[in-house]
Amino acid sequence: MNTNTKKVLIAEDDRTIASAIAQKFALQGFETKVCHDGVECLDVMNNDTFDVILLDIIMPKKTGFDVMGEKSKTKNPLTPVYVLTNLGQDNIAEQAMTMGAVKVFVKTDSPLKEVVGEISGSLGK
Repeated sequence: MNTNTKKVLIAEDDRTIASAIAQKFALQGFETKVCHDGVECLDVMNNDTFDVILLDIIMPKKTGFDVMGEKSKTKNPLTPVYVLTNLGQDNIAEQAMTMGAVKVFVKTDSPLKEVVGEISGSLGK
């Protein structure tokens, strides 16, 4: 693996969406790791480091909010988190931002190409 390759962790319980996001990041030259629930996400974060995390809020076992709350105890305490959620309420976005999210994307309003493009751009890709 190229040591300059940026690594993204995608935490998304919808396997179709997760796969589509991973493919788009791979096309941009990223190494991707996908997990489908909050517990798995934290396990992965305890064992590896990432340049960015794309996190769903509503996931089985632990929510994205749970993951954000426990992130400081993992190998990724300072890793930027972008939230991708179906929840469009302002209070959800506010809570995510308060917990340290860089940005909140609402799935219905944010084409995946736009999400991946913005995150890639923030990492200089």
